[in-house]
Amino acid sequence: MSSMNSSARSASRQLAVAQIPDARYVELAGEDVLPYLADAGAIVDEIGEFLTGARGTAGSGRSLATVLFTGIAGSTDTGGRFRNGPGATCGR
Repeated sequence: MSSMNSSARSASRQLAVAQIPDARYVELAGEDVLPYLADAGAIVDEIGEFLTGARGTAGSGRSLATVLFTGIAGSTDTGGRFRNGPGATCGR
């Protein structure tokens, strides 16, 4: 658990919500801190409502996908050296 006290955590949450237009803070029941260990349906419903403005219905045929992109510091420069260095044939 974080060393921040309850009022500091609350202030951090309110600050984050204030930075996102039309955002609201929603606390779901449970102890899990990792979304994939918790009630995924409840999380997807909340995200879907935020993005579309309406709560999804069961069997609506829609799905919500999340893409996580992680960059590694300096990887673009390193990749460029390999792609454009001596003997490189990729992209020519």
